[in-house]
Amino acid sequence: AVISYARHLQNLDESSGVNAVDATITKAVQSSDITFTDEMPVGSSNGYVDWFETYGEKYFNGSTDGVPNFKPIQNSKLQSYDGDLKRISKLTIEAKSDAGLFAARGDSQTVSNVIMTGTYVKSQNGSAGALVGKVTGSAAIEQCQVYLTTTDIKAKNNHDVWIQGKTAGGLIGTVHGGTGDEQDN
Repeated sequence: AVISYARHLQNLDESSGVNAVDATITKAVQSSDITFTDEMPVGSSNGYVDWFETYGEKYFNGSTDGVPNFKPIQNSKLQSYDGDLKRISKLTIEAKSDAGLFAARGDSQTVSNVIMTGTYVKSQNGSAGALVGKVTGSAAIEQCQVYLTTTDIKAKNNHDVWIQGKTAGGLIGTVHGGTGDEQDN
C-alpha cells in the first residue's frame, strides 16, 4: 500500500475494513509528509479528502480542542511499514490500551524510516510511545525519530511532544522479549 494522506494511515488498521477487502496488504510505504490538521497539503488536487473530513465526527472522542483522535494501528497482517524519511506531524492519540502510531508490533514485523513531530499520545491502561506502544519478540524498529517541530523551545507546550501511559517512552512504550543488536564499544 502507498500511504499519502492521514486517512491512508488510519485505513491500515484492521477495524477500518480496508484490509478485510484486500487482505494481501502486508507492506506499506509512505510517499509524502502527513499532517493531522485541517490544512490541505501543498500540491493536493481538488478531489483531496483530508483527515478531518473523513474522521472528524467519528474520532473526536470528547476532545475539546477540535483535534480528531487517531486510533492506533492494529494489523497483524501488515509486516512492514517504511516511512521513507517523510514526516508525520501533529498526530493525536488517546486510547484505553497500548498507544502509538502502532498499538503493538511483534515477531517479524518492521517499522523503519519514520520521522514524527508534534506528537500527543496518551494511554489510560497500557504502554505509550510516539511510534509503538508495545514491541514484542523479534519486531524491528529501524531509523525512526520523534522530535519537536521547531528550534523555538520557549514557544513549546505540552502538545508539542506529549507521551503518557502506565509505561511510556519517546519512540516505544515498552519492549518485551527480543535481544537487540550487540555492538562493540
